[in-house]
Amino acid sequence: MRKPKFLVALFVAALLAPGAHAAKGNWAKVKKLKLGTLLVVKMLDRHQFKCYFSLATDDELVCQRLRNRPSTPVDAYVECHLERNRIREIRKGHTSAGEGMIEDALVGAGIGAVLATGVVPSFDRHRGRDVAILAGAGAAISVIVGHVLPVFHRGVVYKR
Repeated sequence: MRKPKFLVALFVAALLAPGAHAAKGNWAKVKKLKLGTLLVVKMLDRHQFKCYFSLATDDELVCQRLRNRPSTPVDAYVECHLERNRIREIRKGHTSAGEGMIEDALVGAGIGAVLATGVVPSFDRHRGRDVAILAGAGAAISVIVGHVLPVFHRGVVYKR
């Protein structure tokens, strides 16, 4: 059985493609964000949190962060002023748990189908069924992985 070399290249390209459009050092993109955009902010000291965009100046990012205290009966937001020189990365956050599931399923189905064509022998009379089963399995696995690791769907707005 022959193993196509392009499968490895396809897999590596699929892993590296989401980071290819990173806006490195582009603070102007941060300033143009819409009010209320959900962000994931990563600081230089490795802290990470979610907040809603309010304002960005040349020196700082202002956003509304949900206070995580169990004693607070209602959701209380705290205004955060973050110095630009302490921010490592800003990404757009997911607004809902199901966001990106269709893309995950399509990518997984494609990868599963491509892998199936290399694994299932061409003389097998049930090849179509086997390819469809592996494509479905790839879609299901990709949706689960995309839900656990949603970092691949968040667009990078700023990166130091």
